[in-house]
Amino acid sequence: MGNLSSEEVKKIAKLSALSLSEEEIEKIKAQLIDTINYISKINELDSKIRDVNETNQVTGLYNVTREDVIDLERMLSIDEALSGAHEIYKNYFVVQGILK
Repeated sequence: MGNLSSEEVKKIAKLSALSLSEEEIEKIKAQLIDTINYISKINELDSKIRDVNETNQVTGLYNVTREDVIDLERMLSIDEALSGAHEIYKNYFVVQGILK
């Protein structure tokens, strides 16, 4: 069902910032066609089955988190938080850039 040209694979590779040899293009082309065909088969399924809830988690596990509550007794004032800073600008820490 799916059919891709080598030019389409090259365009996808370019969009993905991949440089591929002609051999890799042919290999990936076959893999992409297989993937497209598989997705087409999945799309043919009746996914509107009645009385069946969607499943997004099957283990029964869940994240245990605490409620996000502000504890004013533990909160630092701006002056306390910035007291050890070497340089401050408008109540923010000034640090050296790490990206050029």
